[in-house]
Amino acid sequence: MIYWIPTSTRLSDYTQTVRLGGADYRIRLAWAERERRWFLDLWTGDGTPLVAGKKVVAGRCLNRLVTSALGPPGGIWCFDTTDEGSDPDLRDLGTRCLLFYVDDEDGSGG
Repeated sequence: MIYWIPTSTRLSDYTQTVRLGGADYRIRLAWAERERRWFLDLWTGDGTPLVAGKKVVAGRCLNRLVTSALGPPGGIWCFDTTDEGSDPDLRDLGTRCLLFYVDDEDGSGG
């Protein structure tokens, strides 16, 4: 299954709790003006860090290097809806670029 992860088009740094693969996780999305990029942090629901400072890149699994068994079994992906493959700019995350969670059973791997 593929699940949409809602994102804010107004905030440039925020943390939210999302349900991925049957468990709660916390995701932080932060805009770095100097680099003009979004970065993602991921924790378990109880605060164990899994991913820190991962660049949000269109068309790539953002949590593929998580080796902990505590990580979600599937992948968190950023999709560019225009098929240009461009990474999200400040106001693109949640509009032109969307975050999705893809269960491992769909072959995306976490």
